Amino acid sequence: MPRGKNRSYRQMRIEDFIDSKSEVHSWRKQGRFERALRLAEGRAKADLQWMIETESLMKRRPVGIQDRLTNAERKRLGKAMRLPRPRKKPRFD
Repeated sequence: MPRGKNRSYRQMRIEDFIDSKSEVHSWRKQGRFERALRLAEGRAKADLQWMIETESLMKRRPVGIQDRLTNAERKRLGKAMRLPRPRKKPRFD
């Protein structure tokens, strides 16, 4: 069912007929997380919020921190940022 149900047929846009799941998937593939977040629901929305928050945190890292980190700190951060490899195609809901 078109999302623009309060509009007349002439006022509807192509976006009104696009499935929101496929639209979210498309925005995610392009790396446009903020745009995808507007339409996402459930686990996909939580994933997008986490990615946006993580990206924001990484942008705020102090200048030259890589030179000041100890090997143990680098190792711990590396482990924290490693994502498990997916075993099957990810679900977008």
